[in-house]
Amino acid sequence: APNGSVMRTHPIGIIGIGLSEEETWKYAVAVEWTTHVDPRCSVAYCISTGLIRSIRRGEIVNEDDVDDVIERAYNFVASYPDILNPGSKSNPSYDEMGQLLNRDEFDAHLYAGSLADLKLDKVSKIGYVYKCIGSAVLLLRFCIRGAQVTIIPSKPLFEELITNLIMEGGDADTNGAVAGAIIGTYLGYANIPPHWALGLAHNDWFNWKILRLTKALEVIYGEIRRENDESIDGGRRQYSRESLGLADRATDGAFVEQVHQQNLLLSAS
Repeated sequence: APNGSVMRTHPIGIIGIGLSEEETWKYAVAVEWTTHVDPRCSVAYCISTGLIRSIRRGEIVNEDDVDDVIERAYNFVASYPDILNPGSKSNPSYDEMGQLLNRDEFDAHLYAGSLADLKLDKVSKIGYVYKCIGSAVLLLRFCIRGAQVTIIPSKPLFEELITNLIMEGGDADTNGAVAGAIIGTYLGYANIPPHWALGLAHNDWFNWKILRLTKALEVIYGEIRRENDESIDGGRRQYSRESLGLADRATDGAFVEQVHQQNLLLSAS
């Protein structure tokens, strides 16, 4: 259950502010399934979108509120057979459910007490989705505990927490992206260090996309024109089998075996 889909979660949380939680999660799972069809990925995606949505709606005040979102997300995924056991035409048995959404495994990551407990740099599990979402939830808990000590958050808090997370190793870029989106939503833009926010590569392009999203959600009003890089093919021409040479390659036994071995490596990771 790899973590790649959770990196693109946070816009769905913002889009879902005016929707019900369940509607938001249904959209989230639909987006997640374009690349990651696994109930553990689905529950992680729902937790991330649910937390961002709830933070922006002012519904996350303490850690109990965080726990409530986590439990609702778990129950949402567990209540839909198609999400819980994708690809099965029949309802999953309790045994199957236990294999796909093992509660002990879930709790160990979502209710971890420290980053060390998550073992983020364990070689065989670096890209595991529970490690990613577990570390993000833990950093949010640290933010909430800090807010209980002082009303005004410390400006270095975002940088300190993200740096500590990165220094744990593992899939540091993905972990940082997911945690950064969630605690950034909680702390607010003003508490992201300027040398990070303003020093971001492709900053102008990124802020332009954020502006387009706010217009699409009618947070602000303005014309939204079609842009090529937001089209289905990303602004690139759609390749044909002939242009890729797949027509000939498909009959090449060596090529087929190479693809098979690559798929085995991907599934193992």
